[in-house]
Amino acid sequence: MEIKQLEFFLAVCSSGSLGKAAARLYTTQPNVSRVITALEGELGHPLFERTTKGMRLTPFGKTIYEHAENIRQNVRLIADAAAGKKQGRLSVSTYPSNMLSQLLVHLHKRYPELIIEHRQGTVEEISSQVAQGVSEVGILYVSQRQRKHFAG
Repeated sequence: MEIKQLEFFLAVCSSGSLGKAAARLYTTQPNVSRVITALEGELGHPLFERTTKGMRLTPFGKTIYEHAENIRQNVRLIADAAAGKKQGRLSVSTYPSNMLSQLLVHLHKRYPELIIEHRQGTVEEISSQVAQGVSEVGILYVSQRQRKHFAG
């Protein structure tokens, strides 16, 4: 498995189609398709369901997505360390919220050297991203009904 394959995989995940991923990666759709097919062959499981509306992650693909994001973040950290960069980095996972997005923009304006990665998701996705180290901070609202799942 190569990092390039994971980059292609993540590009398809975020764009939802091979064509859009190809444009983002400055390559062709057949090339993206070949890389994804090779990765699926190597892993022994399909990562995507091919639909008329694009590509949708399979349950196995969702599991691999979390790990691939973590690898991408670690590759960035290694590259930054090798380059001797002293920039701070903050990874935050939140609910989709205009208010939180505006606060992060304000934080970036105040500290322009700070690199902020903002992910949005559900309670489960936010919790998983923080637990796996994909995000350092998770901001979420937990209702009384949901609190029993967080006790421990």
